[in-house]
Amino acid sequence: MQSWKEETGRRIMVDFRPHSHHWQVVRQVRASEAEAGIVDIGDARLFCAMTGWGDGCFPVFADMDASGAVVAVRVRFCDVDE
Repeated sequence: MQSWKEETGRRIMVDFRPHSHHWQVVRQVRASEAEAGIVDIGDARLFCAMTGWGDGCFPVFADMDASGAVVAVRVRFCDVDE
C-alpha cells in the first residue's frame, strides 16, 4: 500500500499496527463466523463483538450461582422502551 501510494502520488493514510491489542482482536472478529474475539491485556480478558448498535460502551452483568461461579454474562444494548 505504501509503495503504491508513493509511486502514484496518491494521498492516503496507511496505519498498520499488527502488534496492537485493537488489531489483534479485530483480526479475530473479522475471521469469526460469530463476529467476536477475545484479547488478554495484563490480567484482564476483553471481549469484542460486532453489533447492530454501533460503536460504544455497554453495561455488562455477570450472573452467579450460589457458589459464586459465573453462569451467564448479559450485555444491555438498549432499554426495553427504546
